Amino acid sequence: MRAPVPQAVRPVLVARVAEITRLKAGDGGPMDIGGAPLAGAAMRAGLIDEYVLAAAPVLVGGSTRCFTALDKWVHLDLVQTRPFPVVWS
Repeated sequence: MRAPVPQAVRPVLVARVAEITRLKAGDGGPMDIGGAPLAGAAMRAGLIDEYVLAAAPVLVGGSTRCFTALDKWVHLDLVQTRPFPVVWS
């Protein structure tokens, strides 16, 4: 059984770019986009104003790359870095 999704959270599975464009045109404030496929679609459509990247290194396995989805270079300026504490188990 899944927990209910909070009202402020809106999963977007279909018509991603159209839905993000519609939400961005409204006055709902900032939104977070997670996951390489959705973020890549938003990047290609020019819908992202600010990038916040969190790197989680993995020892085994792979993941979907975000920036390979772009058709052209995007100039990014590093504004801030914030290290996270190292947790060893």
